[in-house]
Amino acid sequence: MLLKCQAESSQRTNIINQAVKPLKVGVGLSGGVDSAVAALLLKQQGYEVIEEHKQGRTPNPDILCNRFVKFGSFLTYALKELRCDQIATGHYAATVNENGIKKLVKPKDANKDQTYFLSQLTAEQITHVIFPLAELTKLEVRTLAKNHGLTNHARKDSTGICFIGERNYAQFLQNYLPKKTGHFIDVSTNKIVGEHQGYAFYTIGQNKGLNLGGCVERYFVCGKNVDRNEVYVVGASQNEQFLNANGCTLTNLVNLEQIARTPGLHAKLRYRQQEVPVRFEFNNKNVPTI
Repeated sequence: MLLKCQAESSQRTNIINQAVKPLKVGVGLSGGVDSAVAALLLKQQGYEVIEEHKQGRTPNPDILCNRFVKFGSFLTYALKELRCDQIATGHYAATVNENGIKKLVKPKDANKDQTYFLSQLTAEQITHVIFPLAELTKLEVRTLAKNHGLTNHARKDSTGICFIGERNYAQFLQNYLPKKTGHFIDVSTNKIVGEHQGYAFYTIGQNKGLNLGGCVERYFVCGKNVDRNEVYVVGASQNEQFLNANGCTLTNLVNLEQIARTPGLHAKLRYRQQEVPVRFEFNNKNVPTI
Protein backbone atom coordinates (compact mmCIF):
# COMPACT_ATOMS: atom_id res chain seq x y z
CA MET A 1 0.00 0.00 0.00
CA LEU A 2 1.27 3.45 -0.91
CA LEU A 3 -0.38 6.52 0.59
CA LYS A 4 0.61 9.82 -0.97
CA CYS A 5 0.05 13.42 -0.01
CA GLN A 6 0.24 15.70 -3.03
CA ALA A 7 3.36 17.89 -3.09
CA GLU A 8 4.15 20.63 -5.58
CA SER A 9 7.27 20.04 -7.66
CA SER A 10 8.67 23.39 -6.51
CA GLN A 11 8.83 21.99 -2.97
CA ARG A 12 11.27 19.26 -3.95
CA THR A 13 14.74 19.52 -2.54
CA ASN A 14 17.41 18.58 -5.05
CA ILE A 15 19.85 17.49 -2.37
CA ILE A 16 22.81 17.15 -4.68
CA ASN A 17 22.73 20.91 -5.30
CA GLN A 18 22.75 21.97 -1.66
CA ALA A 19 25.62 24.22 -0.66
CA VAL A 20 26.64 22.10 2.30
CA LYS A 21 27.57 18.63 1.12
CA PRO A 22 28.26 15.52 3.19
CA LEU A 23 31.86 14.38 3.11
CA LYS A 24 31.18 10.88 1.89
CA VAL A 25 28.27 9.08 0.19
CA GLY A 26 27.89 5.32 -0.28
CA VAL A 27 26.22 4.46 -3.59
CA GLY A 28 24.47 1.13 -4.05
CA LEU A 29 25.38 -0.06 -7.56
CA SER A 30 23.23 -2.71 -9.22
CA GLY A 31 25.06 -2.75 -12.54
CA GLY A 32 22.25 -0.86 -14.25
CA VAL A 33 22.31 2.58 -15.84
CA ASP A 34 20.28 4.34 -13.11
CA SER A 35 22.62 3.68 -10.20
CA ALA A 36 25.63 4.34 -12.44
CA VAL A 37 24.32 7.79 -13.39
CA ALA A 38 23.44 8.46 -9.74
CA ALA A 39 27.11 7.91 -8.85
CA LEU A 40 28.21 10.04 -11.81
CA LEU A 41 26.03 12.98 -10.75
CA LEU A 42 27.30 12.87 -7.19
CA LYS A 43 30.91 12.86 -8.37
CA GLN A 44 30.20 15.85 -10.60
CA GLN A 45 28.82 17.69 -7.56
CA GLY A 46 32.04 17.13 -5.64
CA TYR A 47 31.01 14.30 -3.36
CA GLU A 48 33.45 11.63 -2.25
CA VAL A 49 31.63 8.60 -3.61
CA ILE A 50 32.10 5.12 -2.19
CA GLU A 51 30.66 2.60 -4.65
CA GLU A 52 29.31 -0.57 -3.09
CA HIS A 53 27.97 -3.62 -4.94
CA LYS A 54 25.24 -5.31 -2.91
CA GLN A 55 24.30 -8.90 -3.72
CA GLY A 56 21.32 -10.24 -1.82
CA ARG A 57 20.54 -13.90 -1.32
CA THR A 58 17.23 -13.84 0.51
CA PRO A 59 13.74 -13.97 -1.02
CA ASN A 60 12.59 -10.42 -0.26
CA PRO A 61 9.80 -8.78 -2.26
CA ASP A 62 10.86 -5.34 -3.51
CA ILE A 63 9.21 -3.20 -0.84
CA LEU A 64 10.55 -5.15 2.14
CA CYS A 65 13.88 -5.62 0.40
CA ASN A 66 14.26 -1.84 0.14
CA ARG A 67 13.43 -1.36 3.81
CA PHE A 68 15.51 -4.16 5.31
CA VAL A 69 18.32 -4.73 2.79
CA LYS A 70 19.09 -1.70 0.62
CA PHE A 71 18.08 0.87 3.21
CA GLY A 72 18.57 -1.40 6.21
CA SER A 73 21.69 -3.54 6.13
CA PHE A 74 23.40 -1.50 3.41
CA LEU A 75 22.61 1.81 5.14
CA THR A 76 23.95 0.53 8.46
CA TYR A 77 27.08 -0.83 6.78
CA ALA A 78 27.69 2.42 4.89
CA LEU A 79 27.26 4.64 7.95
CA LYS A 80 29.13 2.51 10.48
CA GLU A 81 31.74 0.56 8.51
CA LEU A 82 32.43 2.91 5.59
CA ARG A 83 31.78 6.01 7.73
CA CYS A 84 29.60 7.56 5.07
CA ASP A 85 27.42 10.54 5.87
CA GLN A 86 24.62 9.38 3.58
CA ILE A 87 23.81 6.79 0.95
CA ALA A 88 22.45 7.25 -2.57
CA THR A 89 20.61 4.96 -4.97
CA GLY A 90 19.38 5.08 -8.55
CA HIS A 91 15.71 5.06 -7.59
CA TYR A 92 13.34 7.48 -9.29
CA ALA A 93 12.14 9.27 -6.17
CA ALA A 94 12.51 12.65 -4.48
CA THR A 95 12.44 14.18 -1.02
CA VAL A 96 11.18 17.42 0.48
CA ASN A 97 11.95 19.06 3.80
CA GLU A 98 8.87 20.31 5.64
CA ASN A 99 9.08 21.67 9.17
CA GLY A 100 12.34 19.87 9.75
CA ILE A 101 11.02 16.53 8.51
CA LYS A 102 12.41 14.94 5.35
CA LYS A 103 9.65 13.25 3.35
CA LEU A 104 9.47 10.98 0.34
CA VAL A 105 7.64 12.44 -2.68
CA LYS A 106 7.21 11.75 -6.39
CA PRO A 107 10.08 12.39 -8.83
CA LYS A 108 9.97 14.30 -12.10
CA ASP A 109 9.51 11.15 -14.22
CA ALA A 110 5.99 10.01 -13.34
CA ASN A 111 6.29 6.95 -15.59
CA LYS A 112 9.32 5.65 -13.68
CA ASP A 113 8.09 6.76 -10.23
CA GLN A 114 9.39 4.18 -7.72
CA THR A 115 8.07 5.71 -4.50
CA TYR A 116 5.64 2.78 -4.25
CA PHE A 117 8.59 0.45 -3.64
CA LEU A 118 10.04 2.86 -1.07
CA SER A 119 6.80 3.40 0.83
CA GLN A 120 7.90 1.34 3.85
CA LEU A 121 11.10 3.27 4.51
CA THR A 122 11.19 4.76 7.99
CA ALA A 123 11.64 8.47 8.69
CA GLU A 124 15.14 7.72 9.99
CA GLN A 125 16.10 5.89 6.78
CA ILE A 126 14.80 8.69 4.57
CA THR A 127 16.93 11.16 6.53
CA HIS A 128 20.13 9.47 5.33
CA VAL A 129 19.19 8.95 1.66
CA ILE A 130 19.93 10.95 -1.50
CA PHE A 131 18.07 10.37 -4.77
CA PRO A 132 20.23 11.98 -7.50
CA LEU A 133 17.73 11.08 -10.26
CA ALA A 134 14.86 13.03 -8.65
CA GLU A 135 14.73 15.68 -11.38
CA LEU A 136 15.64 13.49 -14.37
CA THR A 137 13.62 11.37 -16.77
CA LYS A 138 14.75 7.93 -17.86
CA LEU A 139 15.60 9.30 -21.31
CA GLU A 140 17.76 12.01 -19.75
CA VAL A 141 19.53 9.40 -17.62
CA ARG A 142 20.35 7.26 -20.64
CA THR A 143 21.55 10.31 -22.56
CA LEU A 144 23.83 11.33 -19.70
CA ALA A 145 25.21 7.81 -19.49
CA LYS A 146 25.90 7.68 -23.22
CA ASN A 147 27.53 11.13 -23.28
CA HIS A 148 29.87 10.11 -20.47
CA GLY A 149 30.83 6.82 -22.05
CA LEU A 150 29.07 4.49 -19.62
CA THR A 151 28.90 1.09 -21.28
CA ASN A 152 25.52 0.24 -19.75
CA HIS A 153 23.73 3.29 -21.21
CA ALA A 154 21.46 1.09 -23.36
CA ARG A 155 21.06 -1.78 -20.92
CA LYS A 156 17.51 -3.06 -20.68
CA ASP A 157 15.62 -2.20 -17.51
CA SER A 158 15.31 -4.98 -14.97
CA THR A 159 11.74 -6.16 -14.43
CA GLY A 160 12.38 -8.94 -11.94
CA ILE A 161 12.13 -8.77 -8.17
CA CYS A 162 15.25 -7.17 -6.78
CA PHE A 163 18.09 -9.59 -6.01
CA ILE A 164 16.17 -12.35 -7.85
CA GLY A 165 16.25 -10.86 -11.33
CA GLU A 166 14.42 -12.62 -14.13
CA ARG A 167 14.25 -16.01 -12.43
CA ASN A 168 10.88 -17.59 -11.74
CA TYR A 169 9.79 -16.46 -8.27
CA ALA A 170 8.15 -19.76 -7.34
CA GLN A 171 11.27 -21.68 -8.34
CA PHE A 172 13.36 -19.28 -6.28
CA LEU A 173 11.18 -19.83 -3.20
CA GLN A 174 11.68 -23.57 -3.51
CA ASN A 175 15.32 -23.03 -2.56
CA TYR A 176 14.15 -21.82 0.85
CA LEU A 177 10.70 -23.29 1.39
CA PRO A 178 10.02 -27.01 0.96
CA LYS A 179 7.01 -28.08 -1.04
CA LYS A 180 4.11 -29.19 1.14
CA THR A 181 0.96 -30.22 -0.65
CA GLY A 182 -2.37 -28.91 0.55
CA HIS A 183 -5.89 -28.29 -0.67
CA PHE A 184 -7.52 -25.57 -2.76
CA ILE A 185 -10.92 -24.91 -1.20
CA ASP A 186 -13.80 -23.13 -2.93
CA VAL A 187 -15.05 -20.66 -0.30
CA SER A 188 -18.54 -20.51 -1.81
CA THR A 189 -19.11 -24.27 -1.42
CA ASN A 190 -16.42 -25.16 1.15
CA LYS A 191 -15.40 -28.06 -1.12
CA ILE A 192 -11.93 -29.18 -2.14
CA VAL A 193 -11.36 -28.35 -5.81
CA GLY A 194 -7.70 -29.24 -6.20
CA GLU A 195 -4.27 -29.69 -4.70
CA HIS A 196 -1.48 -27.10 -4.36
CA GLN A 197 2.25 -27.24 -3.60
CA GLY A 198 2.24 -25.03 -0.50
CA TYR A 199 0.40 -21.86 0.59
CA ALA A 200 3.55 -19.70 0.32
CA PHE A 201 3.62 -20.08 -3.46
CA TYR A 202 0.31 -18.26 -3.99
CA THR A 203 -0.84 -14.69 -3.50
CA ILE A 204 -4.22 -13.04 -3.00
CA GLY A 205 -5.84 -12.23 -6.35
CA GLN A 206 -3.75 -14.74 -8.30
CA ASN A 207 -5.60 -16.53 -11.11
CA LYS A 208 -2.77 -18.04 -13.14
CA GLY A 209 -0.75 -21.14 -12.39
CA LEU A 210 -3.39 -22.70 -10.15
CA ASN A 211 -3.78 -25.72 -12.43
CA LEU A 212 -7.41 -26.24 -11.49
CA GLY A 213 -8.57 -28.14 -14.54
CA GLY A 214 -12.13 -29.17 -15.29
CA CYS A 215 -13.68 -26.17 -13.52
CA VAL A 216 -16.68 -24.35 -14.93
CA GLU A 217 -15.09 -20.91 -14.43
CA ARG A 218 -11.72 -19.39 -13.66
CA TYR A 219 -10.68 -19.33 -10.02
CA PHE A 220 -8.96 -16.56 -8.04
CA VAL A 221 -7.04 -16.93 -4.78
CA CYS A 222 -8.94 -15.04 -2.07
CA GLY A 223 -7.35 -16.25 1.16
CA LYS A 224 -4.95 -18.61 2.91
CA ASN A 225 -4.86 -20.56 6.17
CA VAL A 226 -1.21 -20.89 7.13
CA ASP A 227 -1.75 -23.33 10.00
CA ARG A 228 -3.79 -25.73 7.87
CA ASN A 229 -1.86 -25.10 4.64
CA GLU A 230 -5.09 -24.32 2.81
CA VAL A 231 -5.53 -21.91 -0.09
CA TYR A 232 -9.02 -20.50 -0.56
CA VAL A 233 -10.29 -19.77 -4.05
CA VAL A 234 -13.41 -18.24 -5.53
CA GLY A 235 -14.95 -18.37 -8.99
CA ALA A 236 -14.74 -15.36 -11.29
CA SER A 237 -18.49 -14.72 -11.00
CA GLN A 238 -18.14 -14.17 -7.24
CA ASN A 239 -14.69 -12.61 -6.95
CA GLU A 240 -15.99 -9.12 -6.16
CA GLN A 241 -17.83 -10.45 -3.12
CA PHE A 242 -14.78 -12.18 -1.66
CA LEU A 243 -11.92 -10.01 -2.92
CA ASN A 244 -13.31 -6.54 -2.23
CA ALA A 245 -12.71 -4.73 1.07
CA ASN A 246 -14.11 -1.56 2.61
CA GLY A 247 -10.67 -0.33 3.67
CA CYS A 248 -7.30 -1.32 5.04
CA THR A 249 -5.10 -0.43 7.97
CA LEU A 250 -1.86 1.48 7.47
CA THR A 251 1.62 1.08 8.93
CA ASN A 252 4.84 3.08 8.96
CA LEU A 253 3.30 6.48 8.28
CA VAL A 254 5.72 9.39 8.50
CA ASN A 255 4.24 12.43 10.28
CA LEU A 256 0.89 10.81 10.97
CA GLU A 257 -0.74 13.91 12.46
CA GLN A 258 -0.15 15.98 9.33
CA ILE A 259 -1.44 13.22 7.05
CA ALA A 260 -4.61 12.98 9.13
CA ARG A 261 -5.48 16.62 8.44
CA THR A 262 -4.28 16.76 4.82
CA PRO A 263 -7.01 16.95 2.14
CA GLY A 264 -6.69 15.33 -1.28
CA LEU A 265 -5.12 12.02 -0.26
CA HIS A 266 -4.62 9.33 -2.90
CA ALA A 267 -3.50 5.72 -2.60
CA LYS A 268 -2.72 2.64 -4.66
CA LEU A 269 -2.29 -1.04 -3.87
CA ARG A 270 -0.08 -2.04 -6.81
CA TYR A 271 2.82 -0.44 -8.63
CA ARG A 272 1.12 0.36 -11.94
CA GLN A 273 -2.33 0.90 -10.49
CA GLN A 274 -4.01 4.26 -11.05
CA GLU A 275 -4.11 6.23 -7.81
CA VAL A 276 -7.57 6.71 -6.33
CA PRO A 277 -8.87 9.27 -3.82
CA VAL A 278 -9.15 7.94 -0.27
CA ARG A 279 -10.44 9.07 3.11
CA PHE A 280 -8.16 8.77 6.12
CA GLU A 281 -9.54 7.95 9.57
CA PHE A 282 -8.84 6.02 12.77
CA ASN A 283 -10.83 2.84 13.41
CA ASN A 284 -12.37 1.82 16.74
CA LYS A 285 -8.96 0.53 17.89
CA ASN A 286 -7.34 3.88 17.03
CA VAL A 287 -5.46 2.31 14.11
CA PRO A 288 -4.92 4.53 11.03
CA THR A 289 -7.19 3.32 8.23
CA ILE A 290 -8.20 4.36 4.73
